Amino acid sequence: MDYLAEKNDNLRKNTIKGDNEDRIVFSPDFRLGRDEKSPINTLPEAHQEFIATNTGAYGNNPSYNSDMAENIEALNSYMALMNSVSQTIKLNGDFNFNPGRKIGLIYPRTIEAEAYKQIVPKNHQIENLDKMMTGTYMIVSAIHTFEFGELVGDTHFTDLEVRKDSLF
Repeated sequence: MDYLAEKNDNLRKNTIKGDNEDRIVFSPDFRLGRDEKSPINTLPEAHQEFIATNTGAYGNNPSYNSDMAENIEALNSYMALMNSVSQTIKLNGDFNFNPGRKIGLIYPRTIEAEAYKQIVPKNHQIENLDKMMTGTYMIVSAIHTFEFGELVGDTHFTDLEVRKDSLF
């Protein structure tokens, strides 16, 4: 199937137009395969989105789904990027750790043990940080665990699943 063919123009009706050009989702310049002869717009595995926009319900006013129809590609990109870096960490308990909250994590570079002792978190230098792992993360899951005991005492931990949408 060729998504850019004239007979398939209904697949492109929700494109954003600008500067007298149609935005195309699948560029024919990007080619795949060992010989790089297959343009991506002709591949049968290309992803399609069909969204009911309910255009007749409100007359000329925009419906609840009209924005979604124009921006679904960007939304899918953001959702795919949210899984770029995902970690599970265990911290001392804090009720402020909840899903949707952003936290900053600082990870030191892998260096010798003696060099770690020289690093003070408040005065950290950029060359001492792991640039791929350090950054702002969003909490997507928080599990609060309470342990009660006579010998050890009462403890509260929070297991967090955190994600960020880029490497830098």
